[in-house]
Amino acid sequence: YSWKQEGCHFDMGESQSQLILSLRNALDAKGLDQVQVSGTDETSIDVQILSYGQLSQEAKDVVDRIDTHTYGGSRREALRTLAETEGKNLWMSEVDGGDTAGENAGEMGAGLWLAQRVITDMNELRPSAWVMWQAIDNHICAEGYQGRTDSGMPDISGGYWGLAVADHDEQQLILTMKYYALGQFTRYIRPGYTIISGDEHSLAAYDAEGHRLIVVMTNVTGKDRKVDVDLSAFSQTGSNVSVIRTSGDMSSREKWQELSPIETYGAGFYAELIPNSVTTYIVQDVY
Repeated sequence: YSWKQEGCHFDMGESQSQLILSLRNALDAKGLDQVQVSGTDETSIDVQILSYGQLSQEAKDVVDRIDTHTYGGSRREALRTLAETEGKNLWMSEVDGGDTAGENAGEMGAGLWLAQRVITDMNELRPSAWVMWQAIDNHICAEGYQGRTDSGMPDISGGYWGLAVADHDEQQLILTMKYYALGQFTRYIRPGYTIISGDEHSLAAYDAEGHRLIVVMTNVTGKDRKVDVDLSAFSQTGSNVSVIRTSGDMSSREKWQELSPIETYGAGFYAELIPNSVTTYIVQDVY
């Protein structure tokens, strides 16, 4: 493993265990006994499993939350099971990437990739929080940004990091379709909702206080998709379903576009997904 990560390296096992215990003792000595200790924030899911396993039992006892990034690895269900067995909270504490998804998706490609990563992590890892690396990664500045060479405007028809670009010359933020794609989740699935795992292209959440079901679905193909959403597990659902969709590019098409409501057929509803899109469905009066 690389020893250069962020300029701060601690070997697995004894070194990480000593660091965790020293941190806990220092916090307690300052009267900060309610502050949680999390770790070990490995860049890979599989390495996170290995790293936690090599902690001393004393160190494991003071870790309140297991954190992982999902830049690498694939053993999401194994890490979820480990956290459940150990009685620990679990966070996906960092990820982003410069990849795309979809078929000839253009400016939606980066947003579709991000939407699929949210769905995969939430369905398989089931963390209590999903944290993006940072909203702004690219900068426009004639004199360079903080002493660095200006990174400039990325090609938003391809892959790039971040959700927006900071234009320091014009003092404005330039939003992207990746920003709107993430908003299809974050605007409607709020803290405290119960996550309900879906298939590889969908994620659902239940708002127990407002009695609402939120379903976010992607279509990463170049063809229309029709999906039957089964609501039979609930004892009661409302008849109308709100529909909000993001698709296309920044100069046209849809950005959190509210479409005409659709109706349930009693025990479910039919979702019609246009190519290269992210759509949120909200069902009211769900019990």
